[in-house]
Amino acid sequence: MPTALINGRVLSGERFLENRSVLIEGGRILEIVAEDDPRLNGLEKHDLQGQLLLPGFLDTQVNGGGGVLFNDEPSIEAVDKIGRAHRRFGTT
Repeated sequence: MPTALINGRVLSGERFLENRSVLIEGGRILEIVAEDDPRLNGLEKHDLQGQLLLPGFLDTQVNGGGGVLFNDEPSIEAVDKIGRAHRRFGTT
């Protein structure tokens, strides 16, 4: 069942959308809907309390993170640990 992110300021392109809710399921955005959309009835809701909802940042050059340097430990486990360390700060 989807979850609704409500009461946030959603960045869409070059502007912020007000009075919108974001429906997510399985870690993916399904749709951005009006706050009074009937599809929100009965869904689990997470109140963003007016905070910003932005896309994740992309880092195209990463050498390490979380105490791991990829050059020293070129493994899947190292990539996973590096990724988890960067994700905490908004890097997808």
